Amino acid sequence: MGVGYSCCQSNAIGPALDERFSGKRVVITGATSGIGLRLAKRLAASGAEVVGWGRNEDAMEDVHREASEKGWSLRMMRCDVSSREEIQERAAEVLAAFEGAVDILVNNAGVTSGGKWITDLSDEEINRCVDVNLLAHFWTVRAFLPSMIKRDSGHVVTVSSVAGIMGVAGLSDYCASKFGAFGLTESLRFELSKINSAVGTTIVCPSYVDNGMGKEAEVKCSALFPLMDEEYVVRRIMGAVARRQALVILPGTIRTTYLARMYPVSVYDRIVRTWANV
Repeated sequence: MGVGYSCCQSNAIGPALDERFSGKRVVITGATSGIGLRLAKRLAASGAEVVGWGRNEDAMEDVHREASEKGWSLRMMRCDVSSREEIQERAAEVLAAFEGAVDILVNNAGVTSGGKWITDLSDEEINRCVDVNLLAHFWTVRAFLPSMIKRDSGHVVTVSSVAGIMGVAGLSDYCASKFGAFGLTESLRFELSKINSAVGTTIVCPSYVDNGMGKEAEVKCSALFPLMDEEYVVRRIMGAVARRQALVILPGTIRTTYLARMYPVSVYDRIVRTWANV
């Protein structure tokens, strides 16, 4: 199983790429807003059969209306991914609808406690962050991976974060959960390699996206940590799946931070503090 790394921006993604997703059966968590919603629509417009999980029922109604108008195969299902039982129930429904097989699983759902110091976080906030951002990945992968392995085909996408490769002050729960999601998927990649499986994995580590928390972030060096729009991130995710890239760090300038871990901690800390508010 090939392992690729992409850390550079590219616009070489267009209609030809969209065609590669036609007929694919896709499950996306956190699909009622942000990157998840935009990815669900883009894939559906490409001819994929998409099931999106989320909790915002008003948004779901809007999506169903748009999908009906445009003739998309896009169904939204209410699922709180902090609940293992709810994931198992929805997964069973999806597998029944897709005749037992999902081609692409995108673990995108994520929450944050809003930049609190570790001593200010409540037990409930910590549990919620870990349940949604990390443990949910275990339950979804365990639900959908066996059929992928059996067919020797499929792809698991993990939307981690730059905060999954770099600690940030005030985001201890978020960083811990995103580091965990990164480690889970990397371990899965090696497990699949050991059995010579053709099932692929992709870890996506975006920096600040022009929505939600990203808009409010204070960054020292905006040239290295620019705000990216959602459509760009969606194109990069689709490109990574199509090219079977194992790791995508967005934007490419962040790669320097990733590589800086080779240096002593004191040097690494100095580099990161120079660039970002960590």
